[in-house]
Amino acid sequence: MDLAKLIAWLQRHRTVLAFAFAAILLGLLVAWSNRNLATIQSDAASVAPAATAPTQISAQAPPDQALPSNGLPANLPREAQIALLRERLTLAEHTLASYRASTVYPRQSRPIQEHSDQIYPNKPINSEHPLRKTDGSFEPAITVKTTQSRVFVGSQENVVFSVTAMDKAGNTLPLFITRAVAKGIVLTGQRPSAQWTLNFADNGAAGDIQAADGIFSAQFVPYTTGFSEFSGTIRTEVSFTVGDKNAFTSFDVIYTPTLPATWAGDVRDALDAGSLGFYLKANVAQAGRYLINARVDDAQGKPFALLSFNDELAAGPQEIKLLVFGKLLHDYAPAFPLALRDLDGFLLNVGADPDRALMPRRVGRVHTSKKYALSSFSTAEASSEERTRYLVELNADVLRAKAALDALQSASPERLRLGGGGWLFWRVRYALHLTSPRKIQPDPPFAPMFKPCTATWCNPPAAW
Repeated sequence: MDLAKLIAWLQRHRTVLAFAFAAILLGLLVAWSNRNLATIQSDAASVAPAATAPTQISAQAPPDQALPSNGLPANLPREAQIALLRERLTLAEHTLASYRASTVYPRQSRPIQEHSDQIYPNKPINSEHPLRKTDGSFEPAITVKTTQSRVFVGSQENVVFSVTAMDKAGNTLPLFITRAVAKGIVLTGQRPSAQWTLNFADNGAAGDIQAADGIFSAQFVPYTTGFSEFSGTIRTEVSFTVGDKNAFTSFDVIYTPTLPATWAGDVRDALDAGSLGFYLKANVAQAGRYLINARVDDAQGKPFALLSFNDELAAGPQEIKLLVFGKLLHDYAPAFPLALRDLDGFLLNVGADPDRALMPRRVGRVHTSKKYALSSFSTAEASSEERTRYLVELNADVLRAKAALDALQSASPERLRLGGGGWLFWRVRYALHLTSPRKIQPDPPFAPMFKPCTATWCNPPAAW
């Protein structure tokens, strides 16, 4: 076939050839488009580690939804993915900031406002409830008020119980104690404990604060009764009458008959690596882990700090350090001298009942510190291997969440549509009009891939 015949044949079949070429080009464009979209989605997901557990967001996804490595459902709209990743970033930042703020001071030296139940540990425990009858029913018109001076009772310590009855108007009602018996609570199969009868009276003696005020009280000293060798919970059951109604109430204490350690000597205070240390001496009879607490007030008597000790002590004479952290002193600026008060401690008995053996408590002021200039103390935050490790990991969570969000946001909607059907439509139009003098001209982001076109119909909509 000579050249003239070939040209004539191509001119006669140019429409068929154009469609065939367009079909081949269309297939190549589809293959390239799918591969490009997969690459973009992989880039957006790769910033979050594959081992990251699904968050609360992904946990709400149906079981049949595949979860990519960023923990979000694969079929979630892009706008929803961005919103959820923003929430994840906010949560990570909040967690980091909260942990950093809560660990500025060490565990053994905390603002006492964080432990409001520990400010005055020796205050009586008060309780109010409707009158409980012996048949198990209640009398809502009568309120019974009870108090007990403590729950944990050590060797040679006492506890005071009291009970009174009032009507709805708050008037004290006549009350008569018919029976009050203390007995140890034992497990099935154990030898029954001793029982002890208590004498509740309203006579202003033996634990009763004021005579004839309608409040009946009794003082219980386990050490001087049949409980001198008992260790565990002692329950005191009290039966009484209010008018013609028979009622009852009960009190529980946890008693330990032996002293694992005793306090010895005076307390001293001194600067200690930018903090203020209180040093207490003790004679330890039983080695083990001891938990010791004390409260610190400023010069005006305002509660300031809760100090704690939690460590192993060997048998023999020991010195226990309670530390007021330097930054805590700077942040709260208490007036000196400081008062150390209400000291209590116990030996922890893991797996035993009771789980502790009490040291003698020291009620009230134990020691008054010297006066110190605030500049003597450090302003540095607490530092430990644990805190550093947690801050590093929580900060990494923030960086991962931010990277996942940035990656998804940097992949613009136009770029993500490279594999979508809408943009493919314009590719097909371009392929079908390769032989036309009019060439497709898309929006500027894709202009380098196409030839100029001035026709309105060949441009994609602006909203697309």
